[in-house]
Amino acid sequence: METSPTAHVKKSRKRYPCDWCYESIEKDEPYSKWFAYDESTTTRMHPECYQAMLRADLFYEELPPPGTYRRGCYCGENKEHCKCPSLKDTKEPRCFRCDKLIESSGKDESPWEMAAGAVILDGGGSFGSRIYDTLMDGISIRILACDDCLKVAKNKVLETSRKETGND
Repeated sequence: METSPTAHVKKSRKRYPCDWCYESIEKDEPYSKWFAYDESTTTRMHPECYQAMLRADLFYEELPPPGTYRRGCYCGENKEHCKCPSLKDTKEPRCFRCDKLIESSGKDESPWEMAAGAVILDGGGSFGSRIYDTLMDGISIRILACDDCLKVAKNKVLETSRKETGND
């Protein structure tokens, strides 16, 4: 299948259906698109659906019918049998390693902003990541790691310190 290069659009000018999950890509939302010359069709996907397609290694294959997968799903199962760990109910923030519920340390703050007994890790991937690369797809990630898991894995953590600026 011969395609145009993938374009990562920052803001949609109108509403489109996602060719992966078939949910709407709303106006002003980001999406990825490419044109298939042999089929004369443009494919559009949410950023997380595009990443799921890459994880499933389906870019050069014929895509399944729109709506086969849930938004961001890449496990190869249909919606009813999805096994993607990333699609568990994320309303309650949990430790990425042990799945422990993380509470907020602020009265009016989300645990994703002020976590009690956990560290909030923000990242944008790197040139080495095949899943997250902020420069390519604009997607960054936030992970919660509870103190218990950090204690157990302390030998895997690189500790750094803030350098003094000398501007007293």
